[in-house]
Amino acid sequence: MSRISRRGLIGSAAGMAGALTAPQVARAATTRWRMVTSWPKRLPGPGMSAERVAERIRALSGGRLEIAVSAAGEVVPAFEVLDAVGSGVAEMGHTAAFYWQGKDPAAAFFTTVPFGLTPGEHVAWVDAGGGQALWDELYAPFGVKPFMAGNTGVCMGGWFLDAAEFVGPGSDIALGLYRLAPFYYGPGFNKPNGTGECIVSLKAWNALDNDLKVIVSHACAAEAAYALAEMERLNTEALAALTSQHNVKLRSFPKDLVAAARKEAKDVLAELAARGERARRVHDSYAAFRERAGAWSRISLQAVFEARDA
Repeated sequence: MSRISRRGLIGSAAGMAGALTAPQVARAATTRWRMVTSWPKRLPGPGMSAERVAERIRALSGGRLEIAVSAAGEVVPAFEVLDAVGSGVAEMGHTAAFYWQGKDPAAAFFTTVPFGLTPGEHVAWVDAGGGQALWDELYAPFGVKPFMAGNTGVCMGGWFLDAAEFVGPGSDIALGLYRLAPFYYGPGFNKPNGTGECIVSLKAWNALDNDLKVIVSHACAAEAAYALAEMERLNTEALAALTSQHNVKLRSFPKDLVAAARKEAKDVLAELAARGERARRVHDSYAAFRERAGAWSRISLQAVFEARDA
């Protein structure tokens, strides 16, 4: 029998070690995605939500899934995010569903509609009231899967004389909208909620390992909750700065204007529901949930605010 040399033994051991570690290296390989967004880079509110979703996914996956975030216009324009993700230009997008109402009128319900659900009510509808299944069905033809992944909260009505409108004080102050007009109107009956969405290419989603799917879902859900809390803080601080430092004047829309808008909104949403069977089902689900939730909100939150501020 031939003698086993020390060099041969070391070589064999190294080969065995390589064979044993190779599967581990393969499992730890990094998948790289691109996220396109509808927001200016790191805009307080939705821009930061996009950044935080990407960072959470990287951290929770231990670097197995890394996402490069692009601001609006860097890869595609703000209003082409859905097409970009559905066609594979990017694997992920951060945007808002009501931008796609020209493609499907029911999309607006998954951000907000006039006189619609408040942030808490909206989350309850999507997560626990059947909304997510309708949302998944609505977006499947576009080749994407949607998630709630941010929220700018209750919005303001806008800035007038020269009119401008985005969401609420926390983002509006960063955009400098107070420089355009000094009168800041509410209530934001036009946008009582501000859900931001992450959309994921169905092709990229289906290629993920199951644990990475859970990580993506969790990262989006965590941001939906955190963003709403963060925007409450930002809106509080920004409103104080706008009124005390920038001479912004708060105004309320006239009651007759709000009443007329409420009537018009009801007619517009009814027209939307009549555009197709899917739009009708989304509208009916949303409207029924608003009716049920409103009964509770009036004797819970509304009553608490009235008692607290009396």
